[in-house]
Amino acid sequence: MQILLLKINNKEKMKRDKIFYWIATSLVALSGVMAGIMYFVSPFIAKEFKHLGFPDYFRIELATAKILGAFAIILPMVPGRVKEWTYAGFAIAFISATTAHISVESVSNTMKSAFDDENGYELTELGQQFVHYKMNELVPRIS
Repeated sequence: MQILLLKINNKEKMKRDKIFYWIATSLVALSGVMAGIMYFVSPFIAKEFKHLGFPDYFRIELATAKILGAFAIILPMVPGRVKEWTYAGFAIAFISATTAHISVESVSNTMKSAFDDENGYELTELGQQFVHYKMNELVPRIS
């Protein structure tokens, strides 16, 4: 009886973990596709790239890479090693974007206080992923 209950609980846990995985993966993929599309069509994004000192072709390359990366992490036939490097590429892009903004706009303009009503704090994409990752660790401990 004990073994049967353990198998049922294990199946439920695996199902829950799979649901969490696909939600997180879908959000990252959606973020990549939306960013890629916006890099192609938004004049504001083009202006920001120019403001940060990047050439226009870099915006096109990054948009293409983000869209391809989104498909790479969502399609099941893509090997796991490719998916790992895709996630690494997204993380590098997020860190590089933060570095570019800090170097051009200075730390005081980029870093905002969470308690400031006028200039509220905004999490970057990488920050959102980190919070999601930590919350996934916390939920099993609370349950």
